[in-house]
Amino acid sequence: MQQICNLGCQHTNALMKLKAILFFLLATSFSCNKDDDNNPGQCDTNLVISVTRTPARTTIAAGINSGIESYGANLCYSFSHTEILEKPGKIFQIRSKGKVTCGKPICAQALYQANDSVKIAISVSGTYFLKFYNENTHFKTDTVQVD
Repeated sequence: MQQICNLGCQHTNALMKLKAILFFLLATSFSCNKDDDNNPGQCDTNLVISVTRTPARTTIAAGINSGIESYGANLCYSFSHTEILEKPGKIFQIRSKGKVTCGKPICAQALYQANDSVKIAISVSGTYFLKFYNENTHFKTDTVQVD
């Protein structure tokens, strides 16, 4: 009788090992990573604009120059570019764009700081409005007189 139990128990142990190996292979073969051509696992996001520096007066030849400071909530954020959309009425909508690690990664808890400067070419004199946005929320407007 003991010999039957030994054979049955050995069979059960081997079957459990086989199930564990199959589960491991199945789980690792279907792991999911977001692929982006430039940086796998990075998602587009907006950074928060905190400071802008735009002169109140400029010339057509100099264009409109503005310095922009922005930040991300932690060190998984990175700066990508500044988005400038021209709207009717000499208005420019400006957002600070970035990337952040997708999913729920563990990130160092410190603010990510980014500084950028932009130059907007102007062909007509007049009063221009640079409207800075954090996502869809208006942050501030810088008014520039172009001579």
